[in-house]
Amino acid sequence: MLVSLALGLALALAVEDPPPNRIVDVDVVDLIDRGETNAGLPSLQVKHFLFTYRFASPDNRAKFLASQARYEVQLGGACARMGPLSGRGSSKIYALHDGRLYLFASEACRSGFLKAPEKMLERPDERPKGDDAARAEGMKWIARAAEAHGGTERLSRLKTLRWLVQKPEGLRSNDPDESKLVVRFPYDLAHGQRWGKSSYGELVLNQEGWFRTGEQSEPMADVQRRASWRRAQALPIFVLRQSSRPGFVAVAGGEIELRGRKLREVHTFIDGCAVTLGIDEKSARVWLARTRGRGPTQTVGVLEVRYDDFRGVGGLVLPWHEEALFDGQPFAAASARYTAIEVDPELPPSVFARPE
Repeated sequence: MLVSLALGLALALAVEDPPPNRIVDVDVVDLIDRGETNAGLPSLQVKHFLFTYRFASPDNRAKFLASQARYEVQLGGACARMGPLSGRGSSKIYALHDGRLYLFASEACRSGFLKAPEKMLERPDERPKGDDAARAEGMKWIARAAEAHGGTERLSRLKTLRWLVQKPEGLRSNDPDESKLVVRFPYDLAHGQRWGKSSYGELVLNQEGWFRTGEQSEPMADVQRRASWRRAQALPIFVLRQSSRPGFVAVAGGEIELRGRKLREVHTFIDGCAVTLGIDEKSARVWLARTRGRGPTQTVGVLEVRYDDFRGVGGLVLPWHEEALFDGQPFAAASARYTAIEVDPELPPSVFARPE
């Protein structure tokens, strides 16, 4: 969890020397089309998004300019082993897969990826299938859940949500001291984490996105922006808020049991994101959400979040505790007990300020 900022950047000859890890000095056209590792020339280079590409011939340079999406490094240059929201890989450590070029943060990451690339790369979600009766039943369950969590009228007026998690004092772990997620409908998101004086975050403003490290910002590629946005899309309250939009799909599924409760599964889809909700047959609260996600070893699989500790906040009913599982196993790093949840808070302009 857009038109990429990268598509809005003009392709141009590099004027200044870029960082070595951002220079793709193997000719990507020869590499992808012919499997040849020919060195590119500094006199035949093109800057595209965050990388500078060098070519062995003017013809290859022209071919890149005509079809950069085919030849550019994938995932915005993120390490393909760790996913689109990881740090940038090195242009010196690369591999081809299905005719596309991927970068890696280390040789170990490259080796791990090549052993099972199908487990590392995210695929588009499938739209749930069902007949008219299953769709009508699905929308009935979604309507019940919307009423149970505050009502369709209150959800329609929802503008902003902010979640805060603070690590208990004295707890020794790799968890951040503080983590915040702010969603501003329809398409803005700010996520930040802090370890002492160090901070890292993501900012999505509709069709653009940035990574933020301290006071520095760097643009996201479209695939990274969409991966960041999934963080909001998978939240049940987000699904319910979006359920009135054209194109929203809900298909009723089977019955499951969780902690002694009978839940009805409803498979939903909007803006390319599929989420299965588990709705309590009695209270109509959402106790479970299941979607595609990345697990503790960075492989892609089934991320399931179970909810409890429901409280009224700003006219909504929201869970304050989340227990995550990945492929059926506990996933502590994705679980959370919230310190604070705010509905339609007054936000300082800096939260969604566009980077300079």
